[in-house]
Amino acid sequence: MKFVWFKEHKKLSIAGAVFLFIVFAQSLGSHQANVKANVTSKSTSTIGTATTSTSNTSVSTDRSSTSSPVASPVAQDSSNSRKTSSGSSTTIAPAKSVVASTTTTDSGPRTSFGDGNWVVGQQIAPGTYQTQGGSDCYWQRESSLSGSFSSVISNDTVSGPDIVTILPSDVGFESQGCGTWHPLPASGTKLSSFGDGVYAVGVNISPGTYSTSGGSNCYWEMDSDFLGSTSSIISNNTVSGPVTLTIGSNVVGFKTQGCGTWSLS
Repeated sequence: MKFVWFKEHKKLSIAGAVFLFIVFAQSLGSHQANVKANVTSKSTSTIGTATTSTSNTSVSTDRSSTSSPVASPVAQDSSNSRKTSSGSSTTIAPAKSVVASTTTTDSGPRTSFGDGNWVVGQQIAPGTYQTQGGSDCYWQRESSLSGSFSSVISNDTVSGPDIVTILPSDVGFESQGCGTWHPLPASGTKLSSFGDGVYAVGVNISPGTYSTSGGSNCYWEMDSDFLGSTSSIISNNTVSGPVTLTIGSNVVGFKTQGCGTWSLS
């Protein structure tokens, strides 16, 4: 009986084990399926999120490009100012037409100038000017800036100090090798002796009688003004040898070239 019971219970035990194995296997299979489904679901969700994120990034980039501010051009104004990167203003001086080596000053036309071709009334002021000159000072007054011979109103070439009057009606004035021109003063120290050059009577020299030992080609000239025209000449002469002459109070300017030294008698 014991053997039969054991045999029967052994069969039952084996059958139970088989049943439990089947149940376990089904349970395990169901669990794996759930796990796989969850993994698939999570992967799909992640991919969807990534896709959505990529799409959002693209949209964000497009909006960024669209809404990015574009710098507006700086408006030009009449103050000749240029905006710097810091927002401050830097004044740019307006360009000026250059005819001679130096142009008009901020205070107006110059009253002191050197070599060049100058525009009267714009670059230099009209007036009577004097210079210490040089060995070959050339100047000319001009009715235009064409550079033609017909535009020359008057001209001269002088060795030594020189004086010229520039009228308001003159258009241009050219100076070469004359040094610096300055306004002729109303008065000054009178010279009792002098050599080649042009002198203002009553300013540089006094009226009176002067003499010189002269030379082989002595030229002298008394003038009523400093315009340099032939109509300005009161009297003149070219002589060889000693010369004595009287400069009257009616004489405005006296020019001498190649005469040596004149002395007041």
